[in-house]
Amino acid sequence: YFFYVDDVAPEHPEVFEVFEYRLIHGLPQLDPVLTAYIDVLKRMWDIYDTESARTIFAACVQFVTISCMEPHLPRVEHASHCSSKFPWAIRQRSGMGSAYACFTFPKRLQVPHMTYLQVLPDMDFILCIINDLFSFYKEEMDGEDFNFVHVRARAENKSPMQVVVDMSAELQDAHRTVHAALGSFPQALKCWMNLERGIVVFHLAQGRYRLGELGIHL
Repeated sequence: YFFYVDDVAPEHPEVFEVFEYRLIHGLPQLDPVLTAYIDVLKRMWDIYDTESARTIFAACVQFVTISCMEPHLPRVEHASHCSSKFPWAIRQRSGMGSAYACFTFPKRLQVPHMTYLQVLPDMDFILCIINDLFSFYKEEMDGEDFNFVHVRARAENKSPMQVVVDMSAELQDAHRTVHAALGSFPQALKCWMNLERGIVVFHLAQGRYRLGELGIHL
């Protein structure tokens, strides 16, 4: 669903821009994929505790919103008074890190949402930034300049490489914060560490990121 929304919403925003309105008014969606998307979101309460399900639901709805806005973002980003917080505000909504973090803890594992709530922002950051760092080389080779690294670089008046260095340090800080906070909850920490490892392995295994050209392999 996420790939579909990401690909189609910018091309046909009129269908997706009324997603929330039709959802809260009980009206049928204009795309059958969105109807199925809602059906899947309803099941989150069966799989996750209430707080986690709500977090997932909010992130998934917000993802549709930001996908509709993407065609307009370059114009906003190049405005003369772009906030330095703007790049992360956009990345956070498009990255859905908070949803992926909650996906890690289905209620059958008996890891209450409140166990990791305090570090959910750090988890969100980690899941987004890992992808951005692993994608950076490929996107540089492809000449992309409207990604988080470049947008943040312009907002902070830094070079893209300096932003990559900053992000790497911030990622390590967030990693330490999450591990320290979950240290008293072995089951939660184990689940989180499995997710971290899985994401790294996923990126290293994907040829699309072209990391082999840098000598980086599994």
